[in-house]
Amino acid sequence: MHSRKRKVGLAVAAILVGLWVLAPLVWMADMTIMTEREIHTRPPNPVPINATLNNYYYVFNAAAALAERQSEGEGSFARSAVYFLPQIATEIPRALGNSVFVALCMVGINVIGATMAGYSFARVRFRGSWPLFRFTITSRLLPPVAVLIPFYLIIKSLGLLDSLFALVLIYSAYTLPISIWIIHGYLQALPPDLEEAARVDGYSRLEVIFNTVFPVMRPGIVAIGIYSFMLAYVEFFFAFVLTGTASSHTLPVIIASIGANPVSPTGILMAAGVVTMLPPVILILVFRRYIISGLVTSAVK
Repeated sequence: MHSRKRKVGLAVAAILVGLWVLAPLVWMADMTIMTEREIHTRPPNPVPINATLNNYYYVFNAAAALAERQSEGEGSFARSAVYFLPQIATEIPRALGNSVFVALCMVGINVIGATMAGYSFARVRFRGSWPLFRFTITSRLLPPVAVLIPFYLIIKSLGLLDSLFALVLIYSAYTLPISIWIIHGYLQALPPDLEEAARVDGYSRLEVIFNTVFPVMRPGIVAIGIYSFMLAYVEFFFAFVLTGTASSHTLPVIIASIGANPVSPTGILMAAGVVTMLPPVILILVFRRYIISGLVTSAVK
């Protein structure tokens, strides 16, 4: 009886936590198919009366949605919202491409660089390896605001301000330490017997890594790939400071600019949020098994 009550309690708690987490996301998605009048109706109506995809059209093609936006109401709020957004909203597709490009660069850099560095720290013994490993990991503890000015001056001296390459450099410095730590912990949990057997069979160090180590540590590699993608994809602070034009703006900067204006249409802002969530959600759903396996192994170690 006690065990049954415990299971029921855990199920109820899981449902409540799930509702707490998912309710804001469902409400946000619901507002994306409402008109601006419906969103600001009091009391709010959770079921759209005149469902429309116009908010998504507006995110990707402001000119095409302008006519429908004007027909939503004659109030000053509706008109000001329509005429404020087009110039900024039209940058969202390009900003989405910039964010995905930078995030994919981070995936490549972390998968290659962190895997090689993590393997070296875990398997290759050389003088100063442990202090170097500790310095690499602890360097990530510095808050972004503490290194903003030095990073800004370095990027400026290199002539890389307002470029995606500047973001790639900065994000590499922030993602590689944690990725190295994850790979190091994952390798420490794996016995070196397979590698030693491969070396006895005449494999070189690189052949051992690519033919023996990589297949076994695939969950750890996927974990650092997803981690680096997520961090680079949603990062706002450095992107806001180091980029200044539409050619280098990332999605968080554009959405923050839209939301900062008091007359920004809520429906369009919510639609932009839904579009922003799609790439990381898809990646997490596809690779969730590897993410959990890789992170849990490193945490236990």
